[in-house]
Amino acid sequence: MIKTTTISGFCPYFNEEITVKASFIQYNSLSAIPYATPEKNMCQHHSECGRSANPDDCPVFNQVFLWNEL
Repeated sequence: MIKTTTISGFCPYFNEEITVKASFIQYNSLSAIPYATPEKNMCQHHSECGRSANPDDCPVFNQVFLWNEL
């Protein structure tokens, strides 16, 4: 299952909290808790990040999320 949503977090490139759009895939581990695996970062600001314009290096996008909390 894929879910597209907005996520928020601290961005060290902008030194502030930002919100980005991203899609996730549901991942079930051996536990009963389903996690969200980041699939695609759709941040509008990735070209302005300074150190890295690679959207896969985004600290907001690479957080650990529970599927039910997205």
